[in-house]
Amino acid sequence: MTDGGDARPLKRNPLWERACSRKQSVIQHPCRLTDRFREQARSHKGPNFQ
Repeated sequence: MTDGGDARPLKRNPLWERACSRKQSVIQHPCRLTDRFREQARSHKGPNFQ
């Protein structure tokens, strides 16, 4: 029987680490990010967009 506690060892938060590394890559390559959003916006224009 256990006392209801979690037996797993404490781990670092992978979501937080992923967010931090993503933030660093955005800071390092702001032009690449902007270009990606421009391409996405261009590809999502409808046939009636002028």
